[in-house]
Amino acid sequence: MIRAGADVRHIGAVGRGDSEVGKLLDVLTVDKTSIAKGDAITGHAIIYVDAQSENQIVIVDGANREITETHIRDSLAQAQEGDWLVLQNEANANDLAHGIAREKGMKVALAAAPYSTNPHPLSYRTSCGRRAGGVPDQARLKT
Repeated sequence: MIRAGADVRHIGAVGRGDSEVGKLLDVLTVDKTSIAKGDAITGHAIIYVDAQSENQIVIVDGANREITETHIRDSLAQAQEGDWLVLQNEANANDLAHGIAREKGMKVALAAAPYSTNPHPLSYRTSCGRRAGGVPDQARLKT
């Protein structure tokens, strides 16, 4: 999105001792003001590819599973109607972020990675999906 000219803010979390992620995002000129420092390690993914080019992704959730409701609300406070929110399955607060984004008139896309055989409920409520709206599920949010 940055290469296409968009302003991008990353909302997420990294482990307190991890400075490498920030360096990578600096190269891309990503706004890092909404990246929290968590007690858990920084999450990461390992992608295994076999000889037939089929892959398996192993996820270590890490700090992205410690994102709080306050963090999401603060991070989206300045978002405006027409802005985009792109969500991935690795974070724990997607339902809440989606609900806030829809209330603000934002467009929402779900990059359903890593893939799950159980379709994510958000896949039917995004701007690219079949229906919109819904009540945020805060059950997985850390309080």
